[in-house]
Amino acid sequence: TVDWIVYYPFFWFASAWESLYRLQFDTIGSVSLLLSFAVPLACIFVVIRYLAPSFNNKLAMVDTASAPAKVPGKKERAASAGYAGWLARLTTRGAAERIGFLFTWKLSARSRDFKLKVYPGVGYMIMLVVVMYLNNRETTLREIAEENSSGKAMMLTMLYFSSVVLTMGLGQMFYSERYKAAWIFYTAPVARPGEVILGAAKAAIYKFYIPLAVAVTVLALAVIGPHVLPNILLALFNVLLLSMLLVVVSHKAFPFSLPQSNNQQGAGFLRNLFVLLIMGIMGAVHFILYDNNWAVIAGMVLSGTVTWLLMRSVRQISWAAVKRSNEEG
Repeated sequence: TVDWIVYYPFFWFASAWESLYRLQFDTIGSVSLLLSFAVPLACIFVVIRYLAPSFNNKLAMVDTASAPAKVPGKKERAASAGYAGWLARLTTRGAAERIGFLFTWKLSARSRDFKLKVYPGVGYMIMLVVVMYLNNRETTLREIAEENSSGKAMMLTMLYFSSVVLTMGLGQMFYSERYKAAWIFYTAPVARPGEVILGAAKAAIYKFYIPLAVAVTVLALAVIGPHVLPNILLALFNVLLLSMLLVVVSHKAFPFSLPQSNNQQGAGFLRNLFVLLIMGIMGAVHFILYDNNWAVIAGMVLSGTVTWLLMRSVRQISWAAVKRSNEEG
């Protein structure tokens, strides 16, 4: 039987090079040589003939200011606002916090700059899953269900390092090319601007981390069983703790209210590197405590308490702190 690797393009190039080097052409070598030339040429033709013109047309539509914007109907507005509005009512407290949640949720979906800087993180996560699978192909579902070392490490890695997308979203949610539009926050009768900032942070958490965490949770519960839930909750609370810590130590500013020029690439890289380091340490400690249920529950309570205190700290951010952050940033 032909091994599965013959269907991968990198095998075609390797087999074609070997056939050309040895001047020996068997069936697989000949087919690989043909595919090595035909497939790239076909892909170039598809890109030039179909994809490139469509991409250029999309760019032209984005840059064209005279094109009339499509005004969504009542049903479209209700559908787009239904889920976000329900989630905002469920997870926020007070009108100011709800405004920050909805503002960040909607603008993160409409801002091209935000999407270009954050959404590629989803690709990083997909690559992480692929690399984990290729490096642990010997790990079967039965071994994961038995919670051996490789199965526990795989689950915890998915829970902790899926927060990379959340970190990128939190780091970018303060900046925008159209930052002057944030003047509306300064005219609103809000006693504590921290409520708006907390609502924005919650929107980033529920948009960029909770769906991934729910997917991993459902998979873990189906494969391992309900007894793994305390470990899942501990990982979730640890990620929320770190995200709130990032909000506390970063710019105390309204969402999308700072110019994009203030977002230094070096600082963002160091921030992401620091987050990965902390996540790795948290994951390693969690791995050590994995089988100790009392230690896991104690860690879950401690992490949840600190997260709640950090959320209170964000909610208490004053106008003086926001103005000082704007002057420094």
